Amino acid sequence: MEPPAPHESKAQWRRWAQARRGSLDTVQLSQAVSAQLRAWLPFRAARHVLSYLAFGSELDLSALHALDKCWYVTRTDPEGLTVCLLTGELVPHRYGYLQPATQAPAMNPAGLELVLVPGLCFDAAGHRLGYGKGYYDRLLAQLPERVLTVGITAEALLVPLLPHSERDVAVKFLASEAGIRTI
Repeated sequence: MEPPAPHESKAQWRRWAQARRGSLDTVQLSQAVSAQLRAWLPFRAARHVLSYLAFGSELDLSALHALDKCWYVTRTDPEGLTVCLLTGELVPHRYGYLQPATQAPAMNPAGLELVLVPGLCFDAAGHRLGYGKGYYDRLLAQLPERVLTVGITAEALLVPLLPHSERDVAVKFLASEAGIRTI
């Protein structure tokens, strides 16, 4: 299945990426990407890590959450993503994914050291295609330069060039089953 041309709409790219990801063995890919991260020195050194709770066919990194780190996940609020410690009650969002309850205390994202960023697909320059709301772009734009941002993807979802705008924030690294790439 060939990806759309770079000038095609993000909606077309989303349809392609969702279909492509749906054809992959995401269980095996999740294990392989998790193993690559475990072996990566910057990940091993990081203490405060923002991860995500996989939804649908997203790569699932939850096995990493057993490692001795302070793990954080996001909660979707009307104004954007709020970073919360991964403890306590998780509740379903109206779209079906799990997130911290509204009473979970918010954390300043400036205290993070490493952010694991989900996406439908990524390009070689670190641009991410998400679901179209811009939540992660707004969060990534708030982070200090020292915070390492890592796009989580499968090699099959890494493309040369995605459509993007000035509001889209690229990640600094890409993690796939093949290893960790610096952008």
